[in-house]
Amino acid sequence: MNNTYCKMGISLTDQEKEVFSHYLDQKQLSSDIWDLFQEWIVLSNSKVNFFYLKVYQHDQLIGLGLFLKINSFDLRTSYSILRKNAIFNTITSVLSLFSPKCLYVCLRNLITANISRPFFFKETEMKGVVMNAILSYIKRDKDADIVSIIDTKDNDSYYEIAGFHKYPCPSESWFDVKKYSDISEYLKKHKSLRKN
Repeated sequence: MNNTYCKMGISLTDQEKEVFSHYLDQKQLSSDIWDLFQEWIVLSNSKVNFFYLKVYQHDQLIGLGLFLKINSFDLRTSYSILRKNAIFNTITSVLSLFSPKCLYVCLRNLITANISRPFFFKETEMKGVVMNAILSYIKRDKDADIVSIIDTKDNDSYYEIAGFHKYPCPSESWFDVKKYSDISEYLKKHKSLRKN
């Protein structure tokens, strides 16, 4: 019998944060990360909500993910062709009014260093149990019309087993910041970044 289950929440107690202290040490992340997450949660409103998905086993917290819930998701946000074409733009706009959608997003680098990935574990060995619990919960959640989780290919097997579809995206980029004295030097070489 599997005694693993998930609960949504918008806060973490000091005891819950302490559960992940070993994992944060392994990933060389500061415990200040919880303050950053809480700032996102405080910014939630009726259209955009941040929440924790907490994973328990035998009533003990073993995992965690930070998700973003976007209500009344408009497809024009993601597809520029719908915005650029007047006919498509109008049709999609009307459909969005009568067919509200909800999108769940989990980003691997949402305020965290890329090495943290989307989820946190009490112990690294619990990754499979935690990810399976989160993915199963999200798949059963009737609120979510679309679920988007950005993660590395290392975890492909978990998503495949859960029935998620893979949409490859560009790999991460790393660059050496030591050769720049400040951000303006870097932006001089990359005009499109400066413009944006």
